[in-house]
Amino acid sequence: MTDLELYKFIKECDVEWKWEKFDGEEYNDIVMFISTQNIDEFQELIKDYLDAKGFYKCNLKTDCIAVRMCAICDFYDIDMDKVFCG
Repeated sequence: MTDLELYKFIKECDVEWKWEKFDGEEYNDIVMFISTQNIDEFQELIKDYLDAKGFYKCNLKTDCIAVRMCAICDFYDIDMDKVFCG
């Protein structure tokens, strides 16, 4: 996955996201809320990550999954600021 592919997925699928703090630090992760209808497309996007790691832990919500993106972006060497801050 590239920066551009992730950016396009976010825009085309109208993915909601937010910065998240951990341990009172600066905002250091992003949580994306991926609609259940876009899960297959997201899985295909992170296929190399899933092949390498075996799985990715996320939270199931009523109509979406919540995915922390830091580890995924690190794996693909994606600059989160570039993708999420324009």
